Amino acid sequence: MTTHLRPRLGRKAPGLLILVGLIALFFASYYMYQVFQLMPGAIEDRETAGILVSVGMMLLMFVLYANYVLTIFRLSSGSRKAWAGMVRLSVTYTLVAMLTTYGLLGLLPMKAAFAGTWEMWLVIVAVFAMVAYMFTSEVREFFTPGYADEVSLGEWVKYVLWIDPFRGENLIVEGPSS
Repeated sequence: MTTHLRPRLGRKAPGLLILVGLIALFFASYYMYQVFQLMPGAIEDRETAGILVSVGMMLLMFVLYANYVLTIFRLSSGSRKAWAGMVRLSVTYTLVAMLTTYGLLGLLPMKAAFAGTWEMWLVIVAVFAMVAYMFTSEVREFFTPGYADEVSLGEWVKYVLWIDPFRGENLIVEGPSS
């Protein structure tokens, strides 16, 4: 596939992108706050194996949270890796939250705090709305590299799965003819 390089000077992030990042940061922080509030109860009510599993899952959630925050701050850069990271981490974060909401087969202590609460469902709905916004044409255009033509929505979904639609293109730089 041959692509003509077209300049994209002065691209601005879509107006809602920064707001979406701030909302994502709020919900992720709220979730982490709830999880770590339960830590003392998780440790005192379990045997050694249960404590290790609980602490391990909480460490995993903290690493996810740290990566999520770093990705949120990189969104306005226009890096498509930041876009894909935001989508991947949002979905992963929501799945982990849903699993912990229902106790992950009784291994985790978070069930009591979130099971059936409107706050948890608000987090899940808000995160999926943010993911849907990340797939709008305005946002996808912002994250499309300057050397590439627009690609379909399906190609962006593949990019979330680590299949880069912009790799391997033959570039022709357009400029003044000599």
